[in-house]
Amino acid sequence: MIFKKLCIIFLLCLNISGFISCDLNGKTDRTWSFDEDTFNRMSEAWNNQNLQNYEFEYTISQLIPDSIKGNVNVTDGTGTLILTVDNLLPEDEGYKDSFDFYSSKGKIEFKTINEIYEYIEEIVSERKNDFNNKKLSYYRLNIQYDENNFIPALIDEDITLSKNQKKEIEQGSWDGSLYIKITIK
Repeated sequence: MIFKKLCIIFLLCLNISGFISCDLNGKTDRTWSFDEDTFNRMSEAWNNQNLQNYEFEYTISQLIPDSIKGNVNVTDGTGTLILTVDNLLPEDEGYKDSFDFYSSKGKIEFKTINEIYEYIEEIVSERKNDFNNKKLSYYRLNIQYDENNFIPALIDEDITLSKNQKKEIEQGSWDGSLYIKITIK
C-alpha cells in the first residue's frame, strides 16, 4: 500500500515537473517586449511642446555601424535633411547605389522627430501583426529616451523569426537589429 502511494506521488511529481517545463519553454520561445506606456507618454510630451524650429542628428546602423547619418534642420515645422550614406553625400559617385540598398531595407529619411515617432508606431504595428500570426517568435523593442527633450535617443530592435519563417530570410525577410541614435542640437 505504501509502495502504491509512493508510485502515485512520484508520477504526480513527474507530471507537475513536465507542466512546469513546458510552461517555461513556452515563455522563452515566444517573447514580446515593448514599453508602449512610456512610448505614448514621451510621444505626447514631445507633441505638447509643439516645437516648430529645432535641429537634430540621427544615425542608423542596420548592417554597418553608422552607415546612415542624417542632419536635420526643422524650420516652421518643415525639415530639411542632409543624408550621408556610407560616408557619401548625394553628389558623390556611388551614393545612389548605397541609398537604394539601405532604403530597400526600411525607412532611412526622417525630417522631423514626429516622423520618427510615426515610424516606430508603424514598425510596432507590423511586428505585432507578425508576432500574433506566429511569424516572429521573439520581439524586443527597447527605447532609451532623452527625458529633457522627450525624444527617443536610442532605438534598439531585436527580432527572431519563427522556425517555419526562417526559410523566407533568403526571399527578403531579415533577422537582426536596428539602432537609431538621435541627438538634439
